[in-house]
Amino acid sequence: MDKPRIYVDFNEMVDNKAGIMVLLSKNDRKKDSAGNIVTFYEGMPVSIYSDDEEDGKPDNLIAEGIATQYDLSAHPHWAHVKWCCLIDKNGIRHESDTSLKGKKQENDNTASIDKELFEKIKHIVERTDSDYETLFSEGQGVLISYKGNGGEQHSALVTMQKLLEEYADTDEIKKALTEDWIDCITGY
Repeated sequence: MDKPRIYVDFNEMVDNKAGIMVLLSKNDRKKDSAGNIVTFYEGMPVSIYSDDEEDGKPDNLIAEGIATQYDLSAHPHWAHVKWCCLIDKNGIRHESDTSLKGKKQENDNTASIDKELFEKIKHIVERTDSDYETLFSEGQGVLISYKGNGGEQHSALVTMQKLLEEYADTDEIKKALTEDWIDCITGY
């Protein structure tokens, strides 16, 4: 496998207006293919796989996406599931796909960060002259504009996740703002 991935069953797909999702986990934690314990959070970039064969040989199905909590009350047999993976625009493909071999994947998290969006949102978060609601509304306006100008959800989520990492251990208000904006993005 090209990197540690989290096992899913691609037969457990959920269709919604944001895109294609697959059930990810009933708990906040799950082991990846390398045996590492992964703790999920909203908007977290995840790499997933499922066992498959191509021409009688093992050839895993793989995908990239983001972890999201999704209301599965419309699917009573999946009510126990807490986390889903919203699959990115590259979709599900076989591991042997030659377009993935020998080159950096298109949705590499560092490459997906939208620097302009990052700076605009960071500027809002760093302001101290307004209350939470005002700052949240301004950031929401930036995100709506970003989407309206063709900005991609995955790129916005990875960008916001990078910002969240900056504030993870420093400022609860900045962290809360960023988490709330991530919730807005997952509702695209």
